[in-house]
Amino acid sequence: LNENGMWSGSPQDADRPDAFKALPEIRRLLLAGKNAEAEALVNANFTCLGAGSGRGVGANVPFGCYQTLGDLRLTFTHASASAPFNNYRRELDLAEAVARISFEQDGVRFTREAFVSAPAETIVIRLSADKPGRISFDAQLSRPERLTVSPLGNDSLQMSGQLNDGYNGNKGIRYSTILKARPLGGSLTVENNTLRIRDADEVLLLVSAATDIQTFAGRNLADAHAAARDDLAKAQDRSFESLRAAHLADYRRFFDRASLRLGKPDTSIAALPAPRRLENFQTGAADPSLAALYFNFGRYLLISSSRPGGLPANLQGIWADRIQTAWNGDWHLNINVQMNYWPAEITNLSELHEPLFALIDSLQKPGAKTARAYYDARGWVAFLLANPWGFTSPGESASWGSTVSCSAWLCQHLWDHYLYTNDREFLARAYPALKGAALFYLDMLIEEPTHGWLVTAPSNSPENAFLLPDGTPAHVCLGPTIDQQLLRYLFDACASAAAELGVDPELVAELRSKRSRL
Repeated sequence: LNENGMWSGSPQDADRPDAFKALPEIRRLLLAGKNAEAEALVNANFTCLGAGSGRGVGANVPFGCYQTLGDLRLTFTHASASAPFNNYRRELDLAEAVARISFEQDGVRFTREAFVSAPAETIVIRLSADKPGRISFDAQLSRPERLTVSPLGNDSLQMSGQLNDGYNGNKGIRYSTILKARPLGGSLTVENNTLRIRDADEVLLLVSAATDIQTFAGRNLADAHAAARDDLAKAQDRSFESLRAAHLADYRRFFDRASLRLGKPDTSIAALPAPRRLENFQTGAADPSLAALYFNFGRYLLISSSRPGGLPANLQGIWADRIQTAWNGDWHLNINVQMNYWPAEITNLSELHEPLFALIDSLQKPGAKTARAYYDARGWVAFLLANPWGFTSPGESASWGSTVSCSAWLCQHLWDHYLYTNDREFLARAYPALKGAALFYLDMLIEEPTHGWLVTAPSNSPENAFLLPDGTPAHVCLGPTIDQQLLRYLFDACASAAAELGVDPELVAELRSKRSRL
């Protein structure tokens, strides 16, 4: 189970307040070709204060991590539960965002269907059999830590707790999830924090969840318990058919906007299980529709993990099965979050871009403080790492954490959205972010004396290294190619936006002049 507000950690001040005082010497060394010495100064003066991201293991430091809500475990107890089974089929219908499992066991065909309803803010699971009285199981909620499970009435369980704020205090976010069972036939009892369903014809399980995370997300909730109950109330009295119809209408209004066909479909190949198709494709078998399937899977992921009012899709999207997710499940701004949103405009999913725009908005105020602390510059900047708590400081190491062009890359999404929509109201809202980012880079560029080029300094090419003349690897450099590409785009976008809005003519002239010198 996942809920996109499940973040440990809390706000912190990770900027080094006087870092900019080391800047002249770092730049002098870079201009002299002494990259190793410059990198040592960056590591000493231009990294974040404190534990930072915990080097990607930040569940229990202030940076925090995105983590699983927990598990819903079903233990089947009907008479044939351990009998052999056949005709097993497991599928995810990308056109409907419905998962299904079916199989035959002891002469009974069992079917399970599951989907997450955005209109009802609820996970919906239906278990059925083609013979009456054959469904019996125990249902439990659990997670590896920080939980309390208790009965809620005579048909539900509630699991709740509070995540680590990174200081081992009581300021972490609180979460709550409710599991409700609605059996058709048979019996339902609650024993030892377990829902026991016996001899039912069909069972509907409903799961709601909420957190009280107070961030830039539109859905700020003061009481996670009340929010989970309110969400469940939207679904608890509705039929499976009604919930499914509302879910399909909501999902298809996004999914049906685009389609891709590559050649004539081969139904015999398309009927193969996906793992078999992947194996065949690796050996060179022709399967153009597999690429189309992958295209649709990408759209399914974005539709399912990024909705207005929620947090943006992170390194895991929203899917996590542990407390400490890989690299904290955060927003890596040096390409990963951008990749998540590359499909948004080109596949006509513009609204799903909104959570990313909200993240960008949230970075400007802390990013302005970071810009002053490290570069004594105007505007705002964000480095590699981002979380819901406004972290904009560099990372813990110069080798990966000093990539300075991440905020420029984020701004591409603002301008691209305008190019696709021609929404002037949005452009007026986005312009301060474009302008603030451009002002920062205008201030931090320096002249490279041999050619008179304007270059970023210090910076590095994301997660990349080069060899110095003596063969040792280095990372910190002047004006890596990626920075020049991103700044050309940003300066063009900001100048064009200003011209479109009829503002800041002096800034437009400066941007165009300095762009030509990159």
